Amino acid sequence: MYRNMEIILKKWKAEKRHKPLVIIGARQVGKTYSVNAFGKESYNNIITLNFQDDIPAREYFATSRSADEILTYIEINFPNYTNSKETLIFFDEVQLCPEVLTALKYLSAKVSCDLVCSGSMLGVQLHKTSSWPVGYVQLLTMHPMSFFEFALAAGIDKKYIKTVEKCVEEMSPVPEAIHNRFLQLFRDYMICGGMPEAVSEYVSNGIAAAVRVTRRLSNDYRVDIAHYADGKTKIKAQECFDSIPAQLAKENRKFQYGVVKKGYNARYYDESLNWLEASGLVIKTNRLAHIDLPLKAQRELGIFKIYLFDTGILAGQFSDADISAFMQDSLGTYKGMLYENVTAGLLRGMGYTSYYYEPNTSSEIDFIIEDSDGIVPIEVKGGLHTKSKAFDNFIKNHSSKKAYRFSQKNIGGDKDGVVRFMPIYTLEFCLKQVT
Repeated sequence: MYRNMEIILKKWKAEKRHKPLVIIGARQVGKTYSVNAFGKESYNNIITLNFQDDIPAREYFATSRSADEILTYIEINFPNYTNSKETLIFFDEVQLCPEVLTALKYLSAKVSCDLVCSGSMLGVQLHKTSSWPVGYVQLLTMHPMSFFEFALAAGIDKKYIKTVEKCVEEMSPVPEAIHNRFLQLFRDYMICGGMPEAVSEYVSNGIAAAVRVTRRLSNDYRVDIAHYADGKTKIKAQECFDSIPAQLAKENRKFQYGVVKKGYNARYYDESLNWLEASGLVIKTNRLAHIDLPLKAQRELGIFKIYLFDTGILAGQFSDADISAFMQDSLGTYKGMLYENVTAGLLRGMGYTSYYYEPNTSSEIDFIIEDSDGIVPIEVKGGLHTKSKAFDNFIKNHSSKKAYRFSQKNIGGDKDGVVRFMPIYTLEFCLKQVT
């Protein structure tokens, strides 16, 4: 399956003085697949040490941190090793042996080879390294498959994606047949999500098979929480993780500790929520107290929404009957939360930190980001209705240069050219990748 990560890896290799690369991301998001595909295409030789499968290597590297010791191990165990720019050394599942990260600084000075590390739960494992090589490595996060990666995997011809891209650039309606097909495909994407195994099952066996995969993956993440979290944190983190569908099913979707367990507060659960965020399993979207740049300085730390990192993992929590209703476009309660969750995930995958804003107790701006044009408000609707007085007032009050209303409607815009009415599937073309 095509992954944009492989293009990013090729750009990294093309840089004259590229540093060792550390790729983080949730388990099963496709890190190993992408590095191997990139390695086979871009190098004559790949040396792979997988610390999950290779227990002797894990035990050796846990105590041997000098570059000379690591090179000796590689030379003895990999006869095909050559110290050349045409060799890639790939350390996989490094969360099980974080000591390797400490050695990267010294190893990169010793060899001409390119060095790539990959691992899950690294956000919560890095504290186990004795010395993170600040300034000597490049950190990259891999996310679930985007919608257009999903569309390509589903067999959509690139020419139709190019057609959509051109329509976005010209702000002209997408041809109706293409528009309707992409709306249906996006609905499938919201249920299937972007985990490669789920997408593969969707392509081969349909949406029900994909949901079985996402439900299993969801259970796997619960096991990961139990394995990697410390002491009391693991129980609290599991409780927070399990509460997310109920949190998003509420009308305001704001995370409330009382929904996790009645009578409990931030003091009890805050550390566990931070752990989930560091693990990459959730996306925290803070509310803004004021509208001004930089947005980060305006966030309210104690008021936020929590989305799951992959829309398929969220949809997998629904019953089969609810999923069937959504596919027929007749699901009420959960429809809005799915549209918000998939938007949060796509924005994060493109490198944006998103926020939301409540001008008053009865209105809300779904997402606000900042880019080269300044503050960009985004509204997401699951149907054809795109009118919002709060959204219009926000644009007038804050002089936004551009604003987006994503829905099932075809491309259009207001007379001033500020508000752009866009089909939900075009989000990736409307906003530029920032990572």
